[in-house]
Amino acid sequence: MGNMIRVVVLCNIWVVLAASFALSIYAVYFTSYMSSKSSTRKFADLVPGDKVDNIFWFVQVSDIHISRYWDPERPVDFKHFCIDTLGIIRPDIVIVTGDLTDAKSRNKLNSQQYKDEWQTYSQILDDCNASERYIWLDIRGNHDAFDVMKVDDPKSNLYLKYSGDKGKLSSKVYHLEKPFGKYSFIPVDATMIPGPRRPYNFAGYLPDDKMDLLKSFEAETSKSNFTIWYSHYPTTSITSRNPGVRNLVGEFGSVYIAGHLHTLAGVSKSLYAMNSRGFAELELGDWQVERIYRIAVIDHDLFSFTDQKYNEWPAIVLTNPKWSNLMMPKFEPLKRIALSSHIRFLIFDPWKIEQVRVAIDGKLLPEEPQQVNWTNLWVCRWDSDAYKYGTHDISITVVDTEGNRKTVLQQFSMDVSWNVDFGWISPIILLTEWTTLLRLIFHSIIYIYIGLMVLLTKYRVNFNMQIISKVRCLLRNKVAYYGLLGFPLNLSLGPWFIGEVIRGSTGVCFSYGVLVGGILQPDDITLHISGIQIMLLLYIPGVFLLSEINDVADTKNKFQMKHPSFVVIFITGYLLFLAFNVYAIWELYESYGYVAAMLSPFKLWWAMYFVTTSYKIYYKRR
Repeated sequence: MGNMIRVVVLCNIWVVLAASFALSIYAVYFTSYMSSKSSTRKFADLVPGDKVDNIFWFVQVSDIHISRYWDPERPVDFKHFCIDTLGIIRPDIVIVTGDLTDAKSRNKLNSQQYKDEWQTYSQILDDCNASERYIWLDIRGNHDAFDVMKVDDPKSNLYLKYSGDKGKLSSKVYHLEKPFGKYSFIPVDATMIPGPRRPYNFAGYLPDDKMDLLKSFEAETSKSNFTIWYSHYPTTSITSRNPGVRNLVGEFGSVYIAGHLHTLAGVSKSLYAMNSRGFAELELGDWQVERIYRIAVIDHDLFSFTDQKYNEWPAIVLTNPKWSNLMMPKFEPLKRIALSSHIRFLIFDPWKIEQVRVAIDGKLLPEEPQQVNWTNLWVCRWDSDAYKYGTHDISITVVDTEGNRKTVLQQFSMDVSWNVDFGWISPIILLTEWTTLLRLIFHSIIYIYIGLMVLLTKYRVNFNMQIISKVRCLLRNKVAYYGLLGFPLNLSLGPWFIGEVIRGSTGVCFSYGVLVGGILQPDDITLHISGIQIMLLLYIPGVFLLSEINDVADTKNKFQMKHPSFVVIFITGYLLFLAFNVYAIWELYESYGYVAAMLSPFKLWWAMYFVTTSYKIYYKRR
């Protein structure tokens, strides 16, 4: 009977792990590599040639994080970028995808809106005359909503007063009218308002009214040549009702651009993915540390872009033939590539261009590239029929008079043979349903843990492991048993803490959201990651430490019967564990105040329980 129960438990564990792995595989491969290859739109027969026509470009920058405490060069560089760099590029539109300010305290644990940070941002826009020179679309990020109670609260929601468009354009579509068509820019403001202070304000949330608003844009953009969706949050970090923001973008969008993830602490400088619904999702690295910005071009309704480092020149954007990884047959007239008479690309450089070379499959083209009418557009005649089958490599090398050299290398294809390959990191990050996956992992850990505790108590299952035997002995103590079950159960169902989530407003935090101002704000990503950390770093290690203490207490001479190295290792581990608990409580206090620290079952009460239980077990009567 015992062996059968053990088999059942292990099978359940493997089923949960396999399900989690399968969900990840499905999100990565089936979502990223099964892009639609059939167009549902009709396009006029326009041929990309050697004229400056049917082309415009815009710039995106993200996660500026202007801070009163950190990196004083950040706003200085951003000012030069706005004045000098944008002056060279001369875009029609500038899109800033959130986290305009940092809103974090000096120790980076507390958070609030600082007026001087917003004034710095606003002054930069005034100095570069942004509103007169460009269409400036800046949308909020989660940092811009820390400690904001109401949308219409001028004291805390400083975005309304100091942002570029004062919040007027972040709730409606902006249409760029050109002689050759209409191009629509849809804002997706998924910031949580009321906005809890950090850390439980990381993911985006679209309540029903915002989803209805986004859905209403479909009719407004139905006749647009191209539609750009922009947001602070990647789609994978936004919680919304079905059908979800991804399906909306897939219905009448073309490209989704965002920021928020920076460069994943340096893990990946670029995060791009092709969604199974046919649109490209492009996350941009941050200005805060990396000083990255994006130049995006729509040339004959074909979308291209480059992510550029600040003050690195030249900047090159190849628009025809476009990068095969970004081919979107559902939204783009890709046949124009095969019909085109010229290769087309843009060069931006403050210095004069000295040399330009174009090669395909390693062979220089016989005709030299030419600049068109002293504009940023360069063209080079080609025979597209020579490359109509298979995948090919095209390279463009540019050298300016200052000796700066830049080479871009891209693959292109004019048949259905192309493969979407952004590596393995980007699809995992941008296409995995993280809210679902993390919720599954979080609750699986808790209920597997609870199941094992009950199993060890109620059934004589032989696991043939000394540590398991020690845990079984510990669980005979009713205080230990119910406490070690109760805290994880509370982590799953009950309140984590009660405190001043927003200054002047008390809220309650659960694993499924933060309740503040009568509104439940879900942050599945942060809350479930935090819950997983608590289980793995606090509760489960606490079980094994208490088991060792109980084992020591059962010996005749306590620690004197143990090997000296065990005593040193155990005491060191115990003290480090206590220090980690103290840090966790202090972090909560710094983030949400002393009331939250005091009324926190998942941290302070757990630490008190652990210390008192350790004491009672060690000094228990024989």
